[in-house]
Amino acid sequence: MITEKIMLFICLIFAALLAGRLYAADMFVLEEASSFALSAENPNGAKGGGAVPETKGGLKPSPAVKVAPGETAVIADFKGQGTINSIWVGGEVVPEFILRIYWDGAEEPAVYCPLPAFFAHAVPTDINHFDRKFPVLNSSMILISPNHGMNCYWKMPFRKGFRITLTNESDRPLTHFYMINGTLTDIPKNSGYFHAGYREAENKGKPFVIIDEKGKGKYMGTALAIRTDSPGCWCEGEARFFIDGDTDRPTINFTGLEDYLCGSFAWTVNGDYHTVSGFHAGLYCVTRAPGTHGYRGDVFMGYRWHDADPIYFAKDIRATLFSLGWNRDTTGFETRADKMCVTTYYYLDKP
Repeated sequence: MITEKIMLFICLIFAALLAGRLYAADMFVLEEASSFALSAENPNGAKGGGAVPETKGGLKPSPAVKVAPGETAVIADFKGQGTINSIWVGGEVVPEFILRIYWDGAEEPAVYCPLPAFFAHAVPTDINHFDRKFPVLNSSMILISPNHGMNCYWKMPFRKGFRITLTNESDRPLTHFYMINGTLTDIPKNSGYFHAGYREAENKGKPFVIIDEKGKGKYMGTALAIRTDSPGCWCEGEARFFIDGDTDRPTINFTGLEDYLCGSFAWTVNGDYHTVSGFHAGLYCVTRAPGTHGYRGDVFMGYRWHDADPIYFAKDIRATLFSLGWNRDTTGFETRADKMCVTTYYYLDKP
């Protein structure tokens, strides 16, 4: 028995070292590539196009853009072939800012979301770090940092270029800070285009369709915000994925909403919800009175990234959620009318 444990320990150490070697080797390979970055200081992403030297007046000459009410600002119009590797935004990250991203001259946006919803924060809650109560989202694809620092690490390939716009649908000017980092490099022929879509629903007793797309691709993630319509458990609805011709019955059927977000038993410990922010999934925001089973108007926000377990489809994909709860008094399931706000992330064979 001791020998088996020692051998298992040695194997685990060897596997960890091998993984480290492969990861390190990947980091020090010098590819045929060059870096670019767009910001308010270098809006075109031009080589040597940033601010003039500090000694010649370059003391933050243009750190942000201000967008007037009803105005659409073009924050990126970039030509070339490569990938966007990360996006950071700050300032006023509010639902009235509408984000659109277009690939390779397409007329329709591949990304169309309220700005905070793109960063898995669809329902405004206090993310002011001064009270030390801000919700923590620290995952492989999205990071929310105080104060209103939103970060995205989805890889976004393009072959001819991309265009990014922000529309101000509020009645006041909005200030936007941003940084878009990328690489100019050749893109494999079988690369898909990154897409993100946003939907809202309040359908009691009806499935909520969160994505309905034709084409070949990979489903990569879901960000979910729920504002409850009534007290009690809200997380019994199943995530169902209908792929490649499925009709009434899905191929991929998760058992419950908290299960889909990689939790269990409604995240409750000693009768109270608990937040978690994991590498691939979590329930990172709970806005409610502690020690209660829930009230009408509570807000919960979570996510499930499929970067480790993509859902592949060759012809089409449709996915649904259902507003379903558990009634402790009747010990049975009951339909609910909670408001769901969902952002979906996926790659598709067309821009």
